[in-house]
Amino acid sequence: MASKSSVGAVHFTLMFFVITTLGFGVAWYMAYGEWRDAVKTEAKAKQDLEAKEKQARQYFDEIDKLKKLIGHEMNEIGEPGAANPDQTTVIGNIEADLRNVGGPDMGSTYAAVVRALRKRIDDLEADLVQSNDNVTRLQQEILATLQDKYSQPVSVAKADTQRANQAKNDAVTDFDEKIKASQQLVAQYAAEVNELRVQNDNLLQDFEDQRKELLRELDLLRQINNRVTGELEKRTNPSFETPDGFIRKVDHTTGLVWINLGSGDDLAPRTSFSVYKQAHHGVGRGEQDIKGAIEVTRIIGEHLAEARILEEDYSQPMTDGDPVYTPVWSPGRKHRFAVVGLIYFNGMNDLRRLREAEASIAAAKDEVRTLEQKIRLASDAFSRELLGSKVSALQQQISDRQDEIADIRRRAQLGNDSDRDQFREIVEAAGGTLDVEVDDDGRISGDGLTVHHKFLVIGDIPDSTLEIDPDKQEKARRISEAHTELTNQARLLGVRVVSLDLFLEWSGYRPQRRLFRPGEGGYNIRGGARGTGVNETPYNFEAAGQTSKLYESGRKSKSQDTSSGQTAKVFGGR
Repeated sequence: MASKSSVGAVHFTLMFFVITTLGFGVAWYMAYGEWRDAVKTEAKAKQDLEAKEKQARQYFDEIDKLKKLIGHEMNEIGEPGAANPDQTTVIGNIEADLRNVGGPDMGSTYAAVVRALRKRIDDLEADLVQSNDNVTRLQQEILATLQDKYSQPVSVAKADTQRANQAKNDAVTDFDEKIKASQQLVAQYAAEVNELRVQNDNLLQDFEDQRKELLRELDLLRQINNRVTGELEKRTNPSFETPDGFIRKVDHTTGLVWINLGSGDDLAPRTSFSVYKQAHHGVGRGEQDIKGAIEVTRIIGEHLAEARILEEDYSQPMTDGDPVYTPVWSPGRKHRFAVVGLIYFNGMNDLRRLREAEASIAAAKDEVRTLEQKIRLASDAFSRELLGSKVSALQQQISDRQDEIADIRRRAQLGNDSDRDQFREIVEAAGGTLDVEVDDDGRISGDGLTVHHKFLVIGDIPDSTLEIDPDKQEKARRISEAHTELTNQARLLGVRVVSLDLFLEWSGYRPQRRLFRPGEGGYNIRGGARGTGVNETPYNFEAAGQTSKLYESGRKSKSQDTSSGQTAKVFGGR
């Protein structure tokens, strides 16, 4: 029983599987047929769509061509017959054109409007031809009328015009002949003028040659005169100055003197005087007769003043009755002065040596640079060694010159500060006036020299060839030119020319800046201090050290100069 049931179940299962498989096969076949029909339908639909899209593109292309032909290429076509046409659409612009150009009598389409306009143009052209014919006819009629009316006057006017032209031609011919004659006369005058100009140029050239020759001779004579005058002054050393006063009393204990000048002589404190020997050869001549210098410290009376001794030659002490003199002051008078050149009270000669040393250093440095360039270009060792030895020698020379500059500055205390203000103070303190001046830049101030100037003071005249800086070269050139100009004026005007050193010596000025450094050689420093009391012991005149030759007084070692000429009578000459 059990085995029969199992067989029946298997048969049933197999039958169910076969029936199910047949059912699925039939269903799939039917579905496949429908899918194949759908694919065919879709392919046909795509073909129809592509054909319609192609046709639509053709339509759009034709529409764009039509828009371009019409002249309105808007994106929107628009709707016809709108009450207010949209100007942003094609149809709206077409209707606006038809309304503005055509009008109700010409139709409502482009074709109608174009035909109507063509007809109107043809009508207008026909009217224009008719109007031209009428104008031509009228012109011919008017011309005929005018010819009948004005032919006789025109003939008369033509005849008058011909006669006027003939008269004009005759006048022009006559004028041309006069012009030619005038031109010939002008040419003749021009030739004479040219001849006179040539003669004048020759005369001017002769005059210029003579002027140059006379100037050359004048310059030569001026040089000869200056040389002879200089030699004469060196030989005779003339002076027309007189002492300003005398020493009334000397007190060597206090270093004070009293002179016979005071308030009645317009004397001012701080005025300096040179003190001369009583047997002098004339004041304002040189240094040989000067015994020392004093400076007024106090005005005591109308003709009495106190002064302190600035410097004294102890081999020739000041005594009562010694004459005093200064070029910047005279009793009751104000003197005028002029100055040119650099003003340095201390070390004028050292200043020149300083410039020469600086110029030498600059030249040596230039040569060193040139030699160093040659060393770099030299091909053999011998040439480089030879050039190197020259460079070493130049560098040693530069070092020596720099040491010399340092020594000059140390000994002479040279700096960059000019003593021009102090010089002006010396002149003005004595009541003088410095009204013509050439400053350190070479600029001239004042109205020029006159016969009323007492002295032209010559400071240091720089040499432009020794200057390195172009600006200093230009200043030195201007100072040198001003020096030449003022010196020539002084010679012509009789103004006495004196060096700054001699002027200061006469004025009684003594340098105040004295610097002592131990170990560098001493000055003749006085032993002890000058007393201030009346009964104090005077200072010791002896010194233990030696004076540097730079500061030795030339007048103590020189013998008395003897003049080869005669002393002026005002000084006791015979």
